[in-house]
Amino acid sequence: MVAEENMITQFMLVKMLKDWNLKVSVADNGNIALERLKVEDYDLVLMDIHMPGQNGYQVARAIRMDLEKSKRSVPIISLSAAAYEHEQKEALSSGMNDVLSKPFEPHELHIKITKLLNGKAKKAT
Repeated sequence: MVAEENMITQFMLVKMLKDWNLKVSVADNGNIALERLKVEDYDLVLMDIHMPGQNGYQVARAIRMDLEKSKRSVPIISLSAAAYEHEQKEALSSGMNDVLSKPFEPHELHIKITKLLNGKAKKAT
């Protein structure tokens, strides 16, 4: 799942992920992302930090604490235009697995996805 409110960034991420033959769904705010995560299974979440509704930190904490046990361990990569160290630390302390600052190179995202999914051929949604 791509949890991102910016339509241009959504478009770029969806295109990139589909080019890698990954299945993708999009949530354009934190509340929608959390609701979808409650009812659907995802292999990975790309989460913007600054979203309307619940922000990325709040959604990550809710995933780790409030979702049913089988869904709590979904890998989450934080995507943020802010490269501030305190925001990166906050992302990791909120339960995100990795951080990637925007703008980024596609290969950087590919490396992080592969690492989090253990290199297995899985669908990332």
